[in-house]
Amino acid sequence: MAHCQWPAPEDPVIASEVEQLDAIVEATHHKRNDLANIVLGGRFSGKLHLGRRAVLGFALQWIQQWTGILAIVGWAGVLFELAGFDPYKALWLAGLANTFGVPGTAAAAFVIDRMGRVKSLITSFIIQGVCLFLVGALIKTSQDHAVSDPELSQRLGIAAASFVFIYVWFFTMFNIIPCWIYGTEIWPQEVRAKGYSFTIFGWATGCGSTTLIMPIFLSRVGYGTYLFFGAMNVVVAPIVWFFYPELANRTLEEISLLFTSDSRLATENLKEYHRRVAEAGGNIAVAARQLLDEVDGKDSERGTELGSPDEKRIEANADAIM
Repeated sequence: MAHCQWPAPEDPVIASEVEQLDAIVEATHHKRNDLANIVLGGRFSGKLHLGRRAVLGFALQWIQQWTGILAIVGWAGVLFELAGFDPYKALWLAGLANTFGVPGTAAAAFVIDRMGRVKSLITSFIIQGVCLFLVGALIKTSQDHAVSDPELSQRLGIAAASFVFIYVWFFTMFNIIPCWIYGTEIWPQEVRAKGYSFTIFGWATGCGSTTLIMPIFLSRVGYGTYLFFGAMNVVVAPIVWFFYPELANRTLEEISLLFTSDSRLATENLKEYHRRVAEAGGNIAVAARQLLDEVDGKDSERGTELGSPDEKRIEANADAIM
């Protein structure tokens, strides 16, 4: 490591990184990292709260799928037909809308770390909700004037189509990247592959469920489909704001410290993070080591594992006497 990064082997930076790697290797084979235990509420994970992280990653994928992306992109052809375009032009516009997301995804690189994951998502929910409400309202108004005022109906349909492109741009720039990287960042290195597999399961079930109900929604409520998904953006925004800790510009070792509070509120977890780091003298590696010792039932000063509850009580009494 010293040869790769140039500092001398005794450099404090190298020593800190070695401490972090030692902690990761030691935790790799712990039973808390079994996928079954993670899914079953994070058994044996203690203050690491792996079960909570599984729920957050899984839920974020559902949130993404239930805030209108398939209604806008997957069924764009139907949307444009509802807006008054003929089938050929509707399909052409649908393809163009999908292509429009490519530069939007590239633009995400400019905001993902500057704004952070949570603020990016909140921005997307606000814009997506507005776009979906306007799409639904404009489609309904366009349909109402289709006979009485065809020219106005056409203009309203074009306006509805324009908000589809705005939705796609903001979704790809502010939503898709945070949703996918958050599910990887929340996991400790030793269990990232298993944890992220459960996040992907959330995407599969969320995408599958919305795909299943979309034909029913569109055939029965038409424009109301977009009003429904617009409302979903209003519902999920406070959920993300209050329960998802911000992970931008954090090292992988810091992130476990952001989930240590027994409260599910992001603000409480951030307070607990600062408390633990302060107790460790500002050293992230030491704070992470102490967290693992606490979870594993070890005395952080002596590094010995305590046995039965009686032994722990005897040990505590001995410390008090000393």
